Amino acid sequence: KLGAHVCTHQGVAGVNFVVWAPNAKRVSVVGNFNGWDGRRHPMR
Repeated sequence: KLGAHVCTHQGVAGVNFVVWAPNAKRVSVVGNFNGWDGRRHPMR
């Protein structure tokens, strides 16, 4: 499912982000938590 989903992975609570972007060179999660810096949290 696309979007943001609250989850627990190996005992750690967090959010899983899923996007469909077949032509994107990169996708990042940005916000106040990382100073809106797209280099800090790239998605895999």
